This record gives sequence, structure tokens and C-alpha cells, in this order.
Amino acid sequence: SYFDFTGSLANGNASTFSLPRNEEERVSYYVGFVAADGGGGMKNPYGAGILRGAGDVIIWALRSAAGELVVDFNSLENLRDRLNAFKIDLYLNDPEVRSLEWIREVILPIVPCVEINAAGGWSLAWFDYTANESNAVGRLKEGVNVSRSSPAAVINGDAIANQVTVQYRPAIDGRGFASQVTITPDFYNKGYKTLAGGLIVAGEIVDPSYPNRIAMASKSRHGVRRLDIGLAQTWDDTTATLIANNFIIARALALTAVTYQGLSDELEEARPGDVYLLSDSGMSWDARVAIVQDVTIGAGEPPEVTLILPDPLLMRPKGD
Repeated sequence: SYFDFTGSLANGNASTFSLPRNEEERVSYYVGFVAADGGGGMKNPYGAGILRGAGDVIIWALRSAAGELVVDFNSLENLRDRLNAFKIDLYLNDPEVRSLEWIREVILPIVPCVEINAAGGWSLAWFDYTANESNAVGRLKEGVNVSRSSPAAVINGDAIANQVTVQYRPAIDGRGFASQVTITPDFYNKGYKTLAGGLIVAGEIVDPSYPNRIAMASKSRHGVRRLDIGLAQTWDDTTATLIANNFIIARALALTAVTYQGLSDELEEARPGDVYLLSDSGMSWDARVAIVQDVTIGAGEPPEVTLILPDPLLMRPKGD
């Protein structure tokens, strides 16, 4: 985000006191964004306005300060529009910051992407737990082109969450967040929050709650599992709701992981985020949607992939 100290204050007065009067004097500011103005964002170096979409911000950061990192900008461009659904409202004022470290710390935790080594260098891949058969890039069959090399195991059993509250838009007075949204298994649950740590005060905020079928299914299996998340990255209502829904998708139901070794060279081109249809009669799996989590290639061994099998309830309807 950026400032123009030559302008006027909100009340129309000139900002004559905005800079120190002498070199010994220091002036500090607490800065917030007015929700009605659409939050914050990065100054657009390519034209007027600001950059807020996560795709725009990632590409801007890497083009501005990628250093020696080789980046596959073509593959990032293919993700730009999907990533731009997430609005980023931040400031950046550290001249020593490294773009990749900043992206990993600030943006990647809130978008459903994984890092990959693409054909042209570093890039991202969309990791979609709701993938269906139309997203598959190939088929894997135990004993034909892959061999199971690990037992199947649930990897998120201690991290199940089915009532997710995202708090966002940091409060002007520095105490917590001014807004929140809740994705809940309960049709009648409402989220309540105040700026005074839960006390009833004037100006109490009643924030929206949205029932969710995946959360409801999770509650029937695991009971209510709550998760509260604080986001300084955004002031945007739609982004906060999108992030809350994504946490439900990733954590409400069990995710199963299993590793296979390739019996051919088919897996040498596999990348994290790729979707395959997996058949394994020993596990009673017939064309199950499986997502590549990790790929190991080299050391004179056949390629090996770890696959994530989402709960079938997460799958998008065919054709979507």
C-alpha cells in the first residue's frame, strides 16, 4: 500500500503536519483501510490503480524481485485469473524482503496451491480436493503401471475442523479484527463477535454464518470441531468467505495418503496437484480420484508418488 503526503486529509485540511519538522523528530502512523474503498492492495507499477488479486500480486512480486530464481511465468499466467479471486490487502515496506519468502509467508497459506518445478522453472499448481474424473490426466492401476509401496493412512485425523471462523479486516484500534465469517454445520448457528474480546459493547458486530453440507457430514462423524483463523492479508468479505470454505474442504473430512512406485516411466512427468484415477483391488478402489502430493525421481530408482485420496463427498458433480 502507499501514501501521498502531499494531498489533503479526510476532513479537507492540508496535511501540513504529516512530516517531521526537523531531523531529530520522528513521526509514526497507524494505517487502516476504509472498507468502502475496497481495502488496500499494492500500487500498480504497470498502470493506474492498485493490484489486489493474488495472481497479480504474485506475478508482480516475482517480476520485481525474483533474484536468481528461474520462474515459469507462462504457467503462472494460466493460474492468474483463478488466484485473482483472492484479494490481498497489505503493505510491503522492507527493501530487503525476498519475493519467494514473502509469497510463501503471506499468500500461499491462504490459496489452494502447491509449489512445483514446471518446465520453465518455479511455479504453482492448483490443489483441488473437489476434483472429479474430468480433471484426471491419466490412470494408475496397481500391478499394471504402479505398485503400492506404503499402507494407506489418514493424514489429517488430528486436524479435522467443521466449524471454521475466519476473522479479518484488522481493527483500527489494534484490538483483534473488525469482521468475521463462519462456515458451520448448524443451520441455526450465528457468529457473534465484538471488538472488546467478546464483551457486549456498543456497536457489536453480528457476522454471517453459512451452513455447509460438507461441514454437516463431518459433524455427524466427528462432532463439532472448531477452528478460528485470523487473517491480516485481506479486508475483502468475499475472500474471507472463500478462504473459510476452502478450510472446510481441506479439513472437514478425512484425507487418505498412499505411496506407489512406478512400473513404467509414466510417473516421470507427474507433478504435485495432478489428478489421476487410481484402481487398486487390494484396497477396493476402482477409478478413485487421487491427487499427487509428492513425487520422488532419481537415485537410479523408479519414480515414486504419494497420492491424496479425498473423501468422495468432496467431489464436484460430473460436468462441473
